[in-house]
Amino acid sequence: MRTYGKCIDKKLRNGIVSIFILISIKNRKTYPYAILMAFRKSHYEMLKRITKNEVYNTLSSLERKGLLKHKNVSKKDTIRKQNEYVVTNEGLRVVNESKKLFLSYLEEAKKLMRELE
Repeated sequence: MRTYGKCIDKKLRNGIVSIFILISIKNRKTYPYAILMAFRKSHYEMLKRITKNEVYNTLSSLERKGLLKHKNVSKKDTIRKQNEYVVTNEGLRVVNESKKLFLSYLEEAKKLMRELE
């Protein structure tokens, strides 16, 4: 039996992961590890299955596109610096547009399903 992730086109999945990451940090600065842990604690299977590599690769991609920015910060109890991410104004615009698109696609899918029944 095929898994959920294999059934979805890779580009679609990447887009969904990108939007989930943007939404998860749009109102606060956060670290990649915190994003991953929040997804793992989620009750949504798709979020639980997002890997560490997907989070880091998606963050890099979003930053290259100007939707996120990061700065290196030192934590009080460690010597190591960590990347703290924040959504840019362009990233916020993309989140808002994506929400509208997803809702319109969902409505269209519902209509189609009713017609096919």
